[in-house]
Amino acid sequence: MKKIFLMFVAGAVLFAGLVYGGKYDEVLPLMDEMVKGFEQFVNALEKAGSADAVAAALNGYSDFMIKISPKIKELSKKFPELDKDENTPEELKPFKDKTDKLSQKLAGLFAKIQQYLQDPVVEKAYKRWNETMKLFDDQAENEDDKEEK
Repeated sequence: MKKIFLMFVAGAVLFAGLVYGGKYDEVLPLMDEMVKGFEQFVNALEKAGSADAVAAALNGYSDFMIKISPKIKELSKKFPELDKDENTPEELKPFKDKTDKLSQKLAGLFAKIQQYLQDPVVEKAYKRWNETMKLFDDQAENEDDKEEK
């Protein structure tokens, strides 16, 4: 969950750079895609009324994140200064607020996942989703380890 939030904060920082022009122009398409994908995931979970629907939402977001992960990693390497929360510019606050609201909404939807977690299809999708998110946690931890050395 922490990595998802950090990805969106970093994305928001990248987005602010794009809105105000300059160095980060190439990040705009990825930011648009990330925000739309996250919103679709949250909305799909919110509407889910069955184990199959919850599993579909989890698998859909896992597929989405796997698909865009090479671009996220590429741009994170190119713009490492944007991976830290303290680099969020003041003009980013409205976008960050929107991302925070989506993250809070997602946190509230974990009860729905838990409701169906004993269903094998949801259990499998949830494990896959966790493993997919760990890919980003591992990347962040590896970057942090490099900085400490």
